[in-house]
Amino acid sequence: VDEEEIKRRAANFGDGQKDPYGVLKLPKDSQMTDIRKAYRRLSLQFHPDKISDGRLKEAAQKAFMDVVAAYEILGDPDKRAAFDDLGGQDQAQFNTFWEWEMYGKKGSSNDFYNGETLISKLTESLWPRRVIGDAIWLVEFYAPWCTACGHFVSTYKNVAKALENDDIEVGAVNCVNEKGICGEWFSIGSYPSLMLIGSAERGTQQIYSQSQSKDPDSI
Repeated sequence: VDEEEIKRRAANFGDGQKDPYGVLKLPKDSQMTDIRKAYRRLSLQFHPDKISDGRLKEAAQKAFMDVVAAYEILGDPDKRAAFDDLGGQDQAQFNTFWEWEMYGKKGSSNDFYNGETLISKLTESLWPRRVIGDAIWLVEFYAPWCTACGHFVSTYKNVAKALENDDIEVGAVNCVNEKGICGEWFSIGSYPSLMLIGSAERGTQQIYSQSQSKDPDSI
């Protein structure tokens, strides 16, 4: 047990909302798989039930609560995007936490994957912050008016669940809102379209054929 680290975190209680990346010891360009791994490791490390020294129980509880608070922000792609857009500021400019949450959902009423913690909505502004480094992404390109896309939602959620513990990120692009990505960047011609994509440095791109089966196991 790192007694000094527990005491340090307890003394800075509240950083989970103000500095979630710092609390989880992650850089801002971390992938969702890295965020989930960090949360699991730190939540076990600071869980009060894992601390045998009674003098540290209260401090460990505060440290643990901050880890949970940080993950509530960074573990949700919508909340993370809202936090990133504010440039790391706290939520003081909003009257309520609900208003801050809604900030991340503005203009997204037609998005299929609102609130999905395992599927990141990718936009032109988020793309260079997420699709970077060695990360490999499975990305669905869809249109809200597309019936086949609507039918594919549950399957894609199952795919994301199956890949939760793998080093593959799962994302989705609403082509009605992100015409630049779907048109200029990838020339998407039909919906839904699936691609395996890497960063510009990696140059990875593999198109999932429309004729291939779209059950989770096949994908």
